[in-house]
Amino acid sequence: MRPDAPGGEPVQSFAVHDGEQAVVIDVRATIDAAPSRPQVLAERVRGLLEGGAHYILLNFINLTYADSMVLGAVMQAYVSAIGRGATLKLVNTSKRFRDLLAITKLDRVIETIEGDDSAANGRR
Repeated sequence: MRPDAPGGEPVQSFAVHDGEQAVVIDVRATIDAAPSRPQVLAERVRGLLEGGAHYILLNFINLTYADSMVLGAVMQAYVSAIGRGATLKLVNTSKRFRDLLAITKLDRVIETIEGDDSAANGRR
Protein backbone atom coordinates (compact mmCIF):
# COMPACT_ATOMS: atom_id res chain seq x y z
CA MET A 1 0.00 0.00 0.00
CA ARG A 2 1.36 3.40 -0.98
CA PRO A 3 0.62 6.51 1.10
CA ASP A 4 -1.46 9.17 -0.58
CA ALA A 5 -2.25 12.74 0.34
CA PRO A 6 -5.88 13.60 1.13
CA GLY A 7 -6.58 14.67 -2.47
CA GLY A 8 -5.42 11.33 -3.82
CA GLU A 9 -2.07 12.71 -4.98
CA PRO A 10 0.98 10.54 -4.30
CA VAL A 11 3.13 11.73 -1.42
CA GLN A 12 6.59 12.88 -2.40
CA SER A 13 9.05 14.60 -0.14
CA PHE A 14 12.65 15.57 -0.65
CA ALA A 15 15.17 17.03 1.75
CA VAL A 16 18.12 18.70 0.10
CA HIS A 17 21.26 19.40 2.09
CA ASP A 18 24.88 20.14 1.38
CA GLY A 19 27.68 17.87 2.49
CA GLU A 20 31.26 19.04 2.37
CA GLN A 21 31.36 18.71 -1.41
CA ALA A 22 28.04 17.13 -2.35
CA VAL A 23 24.40 18.01 -2.51
CA VAL A 24 22.36 15.14 -1.06
CA ILE A 25 18.72 14.64 -1.97
CA ASP A 26 16.97 12.44 0.58
CA VAL A 27 13.90 10.87 -0.96
CA ARG A 28 11.74 10.59 2.15
CA ALA A 29 8.49 9.12 0.92
CA THR A 30 6.98 6.81 -1.63
CA ILE A 31 7.29 7.83 -5.23
CA ASP A 32 4.13 6.65 -6.92
CA ALA A 33 3.97 5.29 -10.44
CA ALA A 34 1.61 8.04 -11.59
CA PRO A 35 3.06 9.29 -14.90
CA SER A 36 3.62 12.92 -13.88
CA ARG A 37 5.01 12.32 -10.38
CA PRO A 38 8.47 10.73 -10.72
CA GLN A 39 9.61 13.62 -12.93
CA VAL A 40 9.60 15.82 -9.83
CA LEU A 41 12.89 14.16 -8.88
CA ALA A 42 14.46 14.88 -12.26
CA GLU A 43 13.24 18.49 -12.11
CA ARG A 44 14.72 18.94 -8.63
CA VAL A 45 18.09 17.66 -9.85
CA ARG A 46 18.01 19.94 -12.90
CA GLY A 47 17.32 22.89 -10.59
CA LEU A 48 20.33 22.02 -8.44
CA LEU A 49 22.51 21.68 -11.52
CA GLU A 50 21.37 25.09 -12.74
CA GLY A 51 22.30 26.42 -9.30
CA GLY A 52 25.85 25.17 -9.74
CA ALA A 53 25.85 21.74 -8.06
CA HIS A 54 28.59 19.45 -9.38
CA TYR A 55 28.25 16.35 -7.20
CA ILE A 56 24.77 15.06 -6.36
CA LEU A 57 23.82 12.02 -4.32
CA LEU A 58 20.29 10.63 -4.47
CA ASN A 59 19.66 8.95 -1.12
CA PHE A 60 16.93 6.30 -1.44
CA ILE A 61 17.10 4.96 2.11
CA ASN A 62 13.40 5.68 2.68
CA LEU A 63 12.12 4.86 -0.80
CA THR A 64 9.50 2.16 -0.40
CA TYR A 65 8.39 1.77 -4.01
CA ALA A 66 10.23 2.04 -7.29
CA ASP A 67 9.31 1.01 -10.80
CA SER A 68 10.34 1.83 -14.35
CA MET A 69 8.86 5.33 -14.04
CA VAL A 70 11.15 6.08 -11.10
CA LEU A 71 14.07 4.53 -12.97
CA GLY A 72 13.29 6.79 -15.92
CA ALA A 73 13.30 9.87 -13.69
CA VAL A 74 16.63 8.82 -12.16
CA MET A 75 18.13 8.34 -15.61
CA GLN A 76 16.79 11.74 -16.76
CA ALA A 77 18.52 13.28 -13.75
CA TYR A 78 21.71 11.33 -14.51
CA VAL A 79 21.78 12.42 -18.16
CA SER A 80 21.22 16.04 -17.08
CA ALA A 81 24.12 15.79 -14.62
CA ILE A 82 26.50 14.22 -17.15
CA GLY A 83 25.49 16.82 -19.74
CA ARG A 84 26.60 19.57 -17.35
CA GLY A 85 29.83 17.84 -16.39
CA ALA A 86 28.47 16.90 -12.95
CA THR A 87 28.42 13.60 -11.07
CA LEU A 88 25.27 11.89 -9.82
CA LYS A 89 25.33 8.72 -7.71
CA LEU A 90 22.70 6.66 -5.91
CA VAL A 91 23.00 5.93 -2.20
CA ASN A 92 21.17 3.34 -0.08
CA THR A 93 19.17 1.76 -2.87
CA SER A 94 16.88 -1.16 -2.09
CA LYS A 95 17.59 -4.65 -3.40
CA ARG A 96 14.57 -4.33 -5.71
CA PHE A 97 15.89 -1.10 -7.21
CA ARG A 98 19.40 -2.57 -7.62
CA ASP A 99 17.80 -5.56 -9.35
CA LEU A 100 15.91 -3.19 -11.65
CA LEU A 101 19.19 -1.45 -12.50
CA ALA A 102 20.84 -4.83 -13.17
CA ILE A 103 18.01 -6.14 -15.36
CA THR A 104 18.16 -3.01 -17.50
CA LYS A 105 21.99 -3.07 -17.39
CA LEU A 106 21.96 0.49 -16.06
CA ASP A 107 24.03 -0.67 -13.11
CA ARG A 108 26.92 -0.44 -15.59
CA VAL A 109 26.13 3.22 -16.19
CA ILE A 110 25.20 4.78 -12.85
CA GLU A 111 27.14 4.15 -9.66
CA THR A 112 25.45 3.09 -6.44
CA ILE A 113 26.93 3.50 -2.97
CA GLU A 114 25.66 1.74 0.14
CA GLY A 115 25.43 3.82 3.33
CA ASP A 116 28.87 5.39 3.18
CA ASP A 117 29.21 8.49 5.39
CA SER A 118 32.16 9.69 3.33
CA ALA A 119 29.97 9.55 0.21
CA ALA A 120 27.29 11.62 1.93
CA ASN A 121 29.94 14.24 2.69
CA GLY A 122 31.01 14.25 -0.91
CA ARG A 123 34.38 12.59 -0.48
CA ARG A 124 35.19 10.27 -3.35
